[in-house]
Amino acid sequence: MNRPFCQIISWARAAFWAKLAALTLFLAGFVGLGPFWAGPTALAQPAPLGAQAWTDLDRLVWAIGAHAQRGEGPTTEETLVATLTPSGRPASLTLSWARPGGWPTELAYRENDRLASDRRPYGGAGLAGANSAEWTRLLAAFAAALADRPKVEKPVFASLEPGLALARVRVNFGARLGRPELVVFRVDPKEFALRPYHEAEAAFRDRPPVNALGWLRRLAGARLILNGGQHYPDRRAMGYLKREGQVVEPQAHQAYRGYLAQDWGRPGLYDSPAPEAQDFWSAGTILQSYMLLDRAGRVRARSSDRLASRALIGQDQEGFLWVVLVPGAMTLADAAELCLELGLALALGLDGGLEAQWAWLAPAERAEFGGYSHNNLGNFFGGGYSPTLPVALALERLSPPKAPKRALRREKTALGLKKSREGK
Repeated sequence: MNRPFCQIISWARAAFWAKLAALTLFLAGFVGLGPFWAGPTALAQPAPLGAQAWTDLDRLVWAIGAHAQRGEGPTTEETLVATLTPSGRPASLTLSWARPGGWPTELAYRENDRLASDRRPYGGAGLAGANSAEWTRLLAAFAAALADRPKVEKPVFASLEPGLALARVRVNFGARLGRPELVVFRVDPKEFALRPYHEAEAAFRDRPPVNALGWLRRLAGARLILNGGQHYPDRRAMGYLKREGQVVEPQAHQAYRGYLAQDWGRPGLYDSPAPEAQDFWSAGTILQSYMLLDRAGRVRARSSDRLASRALIGQDQEGFLWVVLVPGAMTLADAAELCLELGLALALGLDGGLEAQWAWLAPAERAEFGGYSHNNLGNFFGGGYSPTLPVALALERLSPPKAPKRALRREKTALGLKKSREGK
């Protein structure tokens, strides 16, 4: 066989395997692995926490990274802790980024002219400048100091209308990628109900699927829309759903223990109600999902490195419902820790990732779409893509707000229904 012909065969083989690799990444978006562009981005992310490559030192570096929030600018650096050593010398622990919105590149310990750093699990080189035992001891001491810092600032709510308030809350923990904030709606359950809708219902069956903003336009009485929980590949809801007495999804999820119950005398979140509790099942509206935080203060989410935008529902000690939305990238366990820090008694998780969407009237239409998700390859940024939602959770007013008595008297006087004082 002559040499030119062999070269042609070799080039053809290389082209075939290159096309096959590109096709594999593209098809990943259609089999539940996420968008095709996620492949190269995700492969640059750290291995799962359960992988053999992770050591105790890796886990410690990862845990400390939760306390850092990325800054702004082409190169960023966040000093986590600045303190004095027992000998009185200044020391600091710093996390650095090569680019905004990217993965952290280095965790560094500085003490005068001494520098020790570790770029695991951030995609860089391993330990440099100190031995493993010494570095582990230093990081453990700093981790203890970081644990005492507030994880989230206190919310300052602004009223949107009676029974509904909004706060944007800066977080100091957990938001490893994206904006370090929470979007929080506080809801009075005596004024509003969160009710689930599914695209397969008769009223929507012949209409095209829509995202959160589309649902807001479709449901005339809705003030706020967010995703209504996880769903199966065939777009059925993953859990029992009922709205105002009408069963929307009859099949309960056997592993989910959390419920949102509305349209009855005791609206709120419930953890593992017994099937024989007929009183609970008489609630007009019920949504089933997974618990993140229970009344004992236990976080019911496993630690992992799976980062995504999040949508949660919480309930405080006074009975108010909180719709907590995470536009950045956070693990479920860290999101539950923030709910605990906010003083919530219970928290229920909904679908996260690109399905973590919300739209509201304030009074004009506004919408935000969670851009961070993960798949079998790792964590990735969705690039502004907003998938359609099979299930939407709509915030609807139970009854019109009551006008103050003085305003009612003025209105009656203006309409001539009541004589004014001057006419007497």
